[in-house]
Amino acid sequence: ALGYSKYTSRKVIVLDGDGSFLMHMGSMVNVGNLAKKNYKYILLNNNCHESVGSQKTLINSIDLRILSKSLGFKKYEEVKDISEIDKKIKKLINSKDKFFLNVITKTGSIKNLTRPKNFLEIKKKFVNS
Repeated sequence: ALGYSKYTSRKVIVLDGDGSFLMHMGSMVNVGNLAKKNYKYILLNNNCHESVGSQKTLINSIDLRILSKSLGFKKYEEVKDISEIDKKIKKLINSKDKFFLNVITKTGSIKNLTRPKNFLEIKKKFVNS
């Protein structure tokens, strides 16, 4: 997404989870310093890294407003209630600056949510497409 944002005028919207965000903090420093104003980041924050066993991330102990600013994001918004989501997404889309949207969610995932298992087959399909 960072590379694409540098070579397009289109808005680039990234969806990420809090576990991934914390694990890839080094990449976020690059995003903050190198991405253009078209880069929009949506953090789906359930304070839990569900995909690796539902461990708490403790992200709620971090002031994400201050952190996002220090990473180079000019705009920060937070969604705590589903009734706010449309308004905040519109702000993000219409923003002329790098935007960080922290969406507070509940833990829990779809019970029958499938996870990729055969990565060689996925790679083969991707290469042949």
